[in-house]
Amino acid sequence: MYYAFCNNPSKDVTYIMNGIIPLISHNINNIYKEFIDNKIAILIKTKNDIYNTLNL
Repeated sequence: MYYAFCNNPSKDVTYIMNGIIPLISHNINNIYKEFIDNKIAILIKTKNDIYNTLNL
């Protein structure tokens, strides 16, 4: 909930332009859905997803 409040798609686009892969905790916005479908961002649903991402 806090992530959605303090973050927005334009910030995530800036991260992508700088080579930072955003971790998205929700799929509310159509832009986030496109990011995840195109494998530009990583969807986080559980705590295990965070740990798996850190072990990449």
